[in-house]
Amino acid sequence: MKKIQLILLAVIICIGNYASAQHSSKRFMVKSGYVEMKLDGTTKGQRLIWFDDYGKLYKEEVKSETKVKVFGIESSEKAHTLTIVKDGVIYNVNQMDQTGTKLETGISSEYYAAFENMSDAQKEEFADEMLEAFGGQRLGTEKFFNRTCEKVKALGTTVWSYKGVVLKSEAKMLGIESSEVAVKFDENIKIASSTFDVPGNISWGEPEMRMGQALDMFSGEEMDYDSDDEEVFPVEYPYNEFQVAVGKVKYSNFIKSAVFNVDGQYVASFTKTMTENFTIVASSDKGIDSNEAQEEMAAYSHFTHAGKKDAFW
Repeated sequence: MKKIQLILLAVIICIGNYASAQHSSKRFMVKSGYVEMKLDGTTKGQRLIWFDDYGKLYKEEVKSETKVKVFGIESSEKAHTLTIVKDGVIYNVNQMDQTGTKLETGISSEYYAAFENMSDAQKEEFADEMLEAFGGQRLGTEKFFNRTCEKVKALGTTVWSYKGVVLKSEAKMLGIESSEVAVKFDENIKIASSTFDVPGNISWGEPEMRMGQALDMFSGEEMDYDSDDEEVFPVEYPYNEFQVAVGKVKYSNFIKSAVFNVDGQYVASFTKTMTENFTIVASSDKGIDSNEAQEEMAAYSHFTHAGKKDAFW
């Protein structure tokens, strides 16, 4: 199951980034900005956002309190979180207990370069296909905060965005309603580089969302993935050599879209269109004699290279 999870995760990352980019590899079509959002509904509070270099530098701070009433009993939970994106790494910090996680995005420069070379029509097609995959729809444009925003609805959430910057959102899922509304938005302003400094004295750990949980979130269904207690054997092949090797792969106009290391197993994903992609996975053959591993390997087609039996799916 682990190899299948790696492949699916790679595809999800590729497709998700195509859709979010829309007209450019830039996260936002505004060079820099500061946004204050008011949170209302089940969760109340504020979300503060700073960004520069079209979103390559990004900081988000959320102070909130969530109140839920079940069978007449009300519970409350306060949160103070910080998210910083810089140099291809996402830092998530819990300011309440000074703990955090780091996650490399793994998106390749070739991917962004290829996207920039696409026509606007091709980019629109990718965005529309992704929106359709999640049952979403475009609702035209609407004035908000003195700006013309694109209005989109998907997964029970309606979003108003201006050049990629979300200025308003409304969600209703499972009877729970929430909203976020911009109360301040300054664009193309000077932001000190120190704004994006990662705080010190943080106890760093593994990301809370495991691979299987991420797949559930994107697929909309529960998958039979392995538990956290499963023993994972890292490959002995150096990761930097894997990166160099997959960088040499050229095949039928496919573009290397992501390379990342998951629990010591390596994944490289190549994409041509929303429905055309393939993945190269380097994983250990330890534990390959187990019944579960044998069943998984039986689903693969096999070939021999340099005297070794490899597989493709």
